[in-house]
Parts: sequence; C-alpha cells; structure tokens
Amino acid sequence: MLKSTGSALVWWLARDESQVDDAVAKIPNLRTLTAAAHDDRVPELERGPEEHLLALVRGLQPDDEDERALLSDSTASTLEVRGHGDLAAKIRAEFAPRAPDPQTHGHVPAGSG
Repeated sequence: MLKSTGSALVWWLARDESQVDDAVAKIPNLRTLTAAAHDDRVPELERGPEEHLLALVRGLQPDDEDERALLSDSTASTLEVRGHGDLAAKIRAEFAPRAPDPQTHGHVPAGSG
C-alpha cells in the first residue's frame, strides 16, 4: 500500500474519491509517510521558487546593516525589472533596514544592553 507516493495517493483516494483536491494537497505528507515506511530519508518539504529565493537571500545577508540593505534593495530592484514586483516587495519588507527608535534616536540607552 505504501510502496511509493503514488500508491499512497491511490490508497488515500480509495477512502473518498470525491476528495481529489484534498488528496493532492496531502502529497508532501504522503511522500514523507512513504519514506518513513521504507526507512528512507524523509524528503525535505517542497518549497516553491519564491520560498527558495527568500531562503537564498536570507542566507546571503551580510552582518553589516548597510551592506544588507544594499544587497536586498539590489535584489528587489532586479526582480521588479523582471516583472516580479510582489516578490520584490516581500524582500524589501523582510530585509529593509530597521528605522531608528525616535525615543532613543537610534542609540541604545546606557544600562539596557
């Protein structure tokens, strides 16, 4: 029954053939279940291209805040030019430099660090 992800999918659909969309949504879980049934390495959860790109940008972020802002803005600008404005906005939102606290003018008060 759990020889492959496909056989697991057929098994799941046999329970209720009207739930095709639900079965398709469960494919990653069925793949994991099949791997576990065979003591195989459990595959990494699938991510779409957008999630892969965000993970890549996260991994490339330099420690310096100015360099981080430059890299993020450059990446976002390139995506915008290529017609991916929504993804560019996500990158800018996630990696935008933090605005300084107006109460401290960007400085950490003495004794709070």
